[in-house]
Amino acid sequence: MKKQLFLLAAILAMASSTPAWAYDFSAVAPSGQTLYYNIVDGHAEVVHPGFSSGYNNYVTGNLVIPASVIYGTYPYPVTSIDYYAFYQCTHLTSVTIPDGVTSIDSGAFAYCTGLTSVNIPSSVTSIGIYAFYECDGLNFVIIPNSVTTIGENAFYNVLHIEYHGSATGSPWGAIYMNGVTDGDFIFSDATKHFLCLYIGTGGNVSIPSTVDTIGVYAFHECYGLTSVTIPNSVTSIGSFAFVLCTGLTSVTIGSGVTSIGSFAFHGCTRLTSVTIPNSVTSIGKRSFCYCSGLTSVTIPNSVTSIGWAAFENCTHLTSVSIGSGVTSIGERAFYNCSSIHDFISKAVYPPTAQSNTFDNVPADCTLTVPCGSVPHYEAAEPWNTRFPQKEEDCNTEGISDVEAAGILVQVENGRITVEGSDEEYVVYDIMGHMVRNESLPAGVYLVKIGTLPARRVVVIR
Repeated sequence: MKKQLFLLAAILAMASSTPAWAYDFSAVAPSGQTLYYNIVDGHAEVVHPGFSSGYNNYVTGNLVIPASVIYGTYPYPVTSIDYYAFYQCTHLTSVTIPDGVTSIDSGAFAYCTGLTSVNIPSSVTSIGIYAFYECDGLNFVIIPNSVTTIGENAFYNVLHIEYHGSATGSPWGAIYMNGVTDGDFIFSDATKHFLCLYIGTGGNVSIPSTVDTIGVYAFHECYGLTSVTIPNSVTSIGSFAFVLCTGLTSVTIGSGVTSIGSFAFHGCTRLTSVTIPNSVTSIGKRSFCYCSGLTSVTIPNSVTSIGWAAFENCTHLTSVSIGSGVTSIGERAFYNCSSIHDFISKAVYPPTAQSNTFDNVPADCTLTVPCGSVPHYEAAEPWNTRFPQKEEDCNTEGISDVEAAGILVQVENGRITVEGSDEEYVVYDIMGHMVRNESLPAGVYLVKIGTLPARRVVVIR
């Protein structure tokens, strides 16, 4: 909260440093208020008259913005609501924006705390950052599918969001917001990026397959949000995207996501399950920090790095499995995960970790590593000291292969044999290097049988 306020104050400070908040002329709106305009490229834009004393509440009541205004002897269409045009007009109660307006710029209605309704016409294509920031009296907002850009914190703290029925085939085809408790929240197919749409009460979020990015602070402090399904079209989850969503209990992440940003789910204290797909390559710092409701985490083989304090203070986490691709784990990544009793690393060689990566993980926690890998972990800090109890997973059953059903792969005297197939077979080590199939040391091996693309994993005891 303080961060957003500071940023907004900084922007306003830059704006107010201008010698004068210039405008070309003023005119009385159809609803009776005086509005101020600039003429730009043959179009009129509504502007703020200036930040001198007494100008914060220069417009009150129910406002109707005209579709065009006369300047001199010529009519000019109104196409834009300029930066901070109605900033802190706390007694403004409703706004009707005419067709023809294409942009609502940054901070245009920020801190209009008395605003209870606003219509956004289908001509609008962009809504700037902080446009309706802290308009906590709003109880009805429809964003049309013409809008392709929504700035950060545009609807921050717009608390009342209702979803009434399905938006499919509706005339607005849009984000239909303002929710108390009923139904799910469905976002427009036209919305390519979300940035800071604040959900203050309850519900699930269904994100359509046209969305490719979940932006920074997208659902920041959406206390009533209970579950989220992220489609395969999304490639990145931005930093702070779901930070402090304390009502969130489950998250399903689609197979297109490659990165989970810093602080993405920080402080989601009721989050009990999260599905991380095999497309994710990095987990950012503090991404699941203080998710005290998490009980188990499985990190897929595609992930190569786990960021600083990624799971710090996940105090109810009892089991962790990290994939074979993880090469580095940051400082305090599992700090104070005081309930872990099973930690599985599928990496043959121990990922680099810091002295405090596993601080406060119980001393009786069992570390399970691939067959033959215990010596590697015994030689590496902090694995050797933080996990006194180590076991090897030497499961000889391997991974069943549907295409090679009925083929028996087994180990005899340090040699891999194949029964049930006349095809030739080749043995590889876990790194994909062909090995001589005799006197094999303990380890994990891949067997390629004939021309079949399938491989069987065989573990030698």
